[in-house]
Amino acid sequence: MLSAVEAATSNYDGFSFNINNAYLYAHPRDGRLIMIPHGADSSFWAIARITKLRSPFQTPRAALARRVQSIPELAQKFAAEVARVGREPVWNKKALLDRLAEVARILASAPRTTRAAADVTQFTDYRPVIEAFINAGGTTGGVAGLP
Repeated sequence: MLSAVEAATSNYDGFSFNINNAYLYAHPRDGRLIMIPHGADSSFWAIARITKLRSPFQTPRAALARRVQSIPELAQKFAAEVARVGREPVWNKKALLDRLAEVARILASAPRTTRAAADVTQFTDYRPVIEAFINAGGTTGGVAGLP
């Protein structure tokens, strides 16, 4: 469930919380609608000063996500999915931290143009926040009431 993954990773700039960074695809074989997320560059920021997502259970902006949370049975499934995403094997701390280290390695060799320099500085400034978020298990790490 896309909304649960966005909530667990504190992606406030995705479909559920900002109606952004997603495509809706109608599968020609069966007509099912499939959400295709992209641009998850605002994930893993739960305790950063720029976040707009303070809880995985805050009211989403997208009408579909709000509707899911308004139906008790679906709200329970949503909460269970947020919790599942926030723990092993889905929330693989080693893999996430290794990926973060790889980004640091790539950025260390980035040219220092104005834009790249700003990106490197932002990453360097927020890397400890992102590491803490990963180590805590995402937004599930400190949120009471999760299964």
